[in-house]
Amino acid sequence: MRYAVLLSLLGQLMLSTPSWACALCYPQYATTISEDLQKNDIAVIGVLVKQPANITPATPDDEAKSLFQVTKVLRGDALKVGDEIEAFYFGSDQPTKKRPPSFLLLGIDDDESKIAWGSPWRLSDTALAYLDELPKLPAAGGKRLKFFQDYLENGDEMLARDAYDEFVKAPYKDLVALGPDMNREQLLAWIGSKDTSSHRRRLYFTMLGVCGQPDDASMLEAKLQSTRRSDHEGLDALIACYLKLKGAAGLPLVEKRFLSVESATYVETYSAVLAIRFVDTELKVAPRRRLIKSFRLLLNRPALADLVVPDLARWEDWESMPKLVELFKNADDDTIWIREPIIKFLMACPLPAADKELDALRKIDPKAFQRVEQISPFGPPVVEKAS
Repeated sequence: MRYAVLLSLLGQLMLSTPSWACALCYPQYATTISEDLQKNDIAVIGVLVKQPANITPATPDDEAKSLFQVTKVLRGDALKVGDEIEAFYFGSDQPTKKRPPSFLLLGIDDDESKIAWGSPWRLSDTALAYLDELPKLPAAGGKRLKFFQDYLENGDEMLARDAYDEFVKAPYKDLVALGPDMNREQLLAWIGSKDTSSHRRRLYFTMLGVCGQPDDASMLEAKLQSTRRSDHEGLDALIACYLKLKGAAGLPLVEKRFLSVESATYVETYSAVLAIRFVDTELKVAPRRRLIKSFRLLLNRPALADLVVPDLARWEDWESMPKLVELFKNADDDTIWIREPIIKFLMACPLPAADKELDALRKIDPKAFQRVEQISPFGPPVVEKAS
């Protein structure tokens, strides 16, 4: 049952939650327009000149292509302004002499010196201006994000999505650099809007953690205490934002709502774990010894304890060894997966008592030891120490 829940959660995250490169988020995100321009040999803006009529499945490829005329070259030297391009386009736009629609066309030169064109992207006037600015931006940093911030909820969905993806792939330090130029009031409005998607709300919580004021913590606290599912969208980022503003003083509420209470769901508890990890790696608003105290609470919930055992090893919390040995010995069919993380914890522990415990526990479950050793055939698994 536990693994079914986990797979379901991961599926939801992969389908609905691309995430920025900070520790709160997940590695999936869409390719940005800037990246698309770089990975193609040729990028041009062109206007639609002619579309074929009455296309059927039997129409030859050459007769099914639309005709475009280059109006601007963004990348490559194979074409110039005025050249014509043939590419497949099945949109409903119709060319007009007064103002033909504009498109972004990306192409790759093949071995036969022919250009393989991708699907043309219809461009609004706003998108044309957007593309003009992209080459002028710095490669990274807060100044780059400042430009994209203005497009996060743009009416042109292509631009809004691209701006979001630029934030997704930016490291957290770049969001911090943007802090003085963030629009706090706008972020609060987006967070409070029912029209804001969950993955975008996660970003806005993270940004609010950078520029928020102490008074914002009361709004966040109300969401954390709420039992409405809609108030917990982007929960990991919500918790991290709250802790950024409250510091260690915010941990008791997080512990009470999501760590120590059995009624907290797996998703809620895992979100709290992610947020506390983010506090440790990026926010630095609470001492690690206090975060260890929070994670130790999960050792009293054996079915979820495996979420934090690697963290306790990484943080060298060897004082948790007796409790972990107890969990190993008492594991049943519903908590059996806790044994392998505990073995890795003990293998990483430098205390002499750890070797004695390993010898005793191997007799209880030799197959668990065998699985760990198969994963790490060249010695004990390496536990990366926290910085």
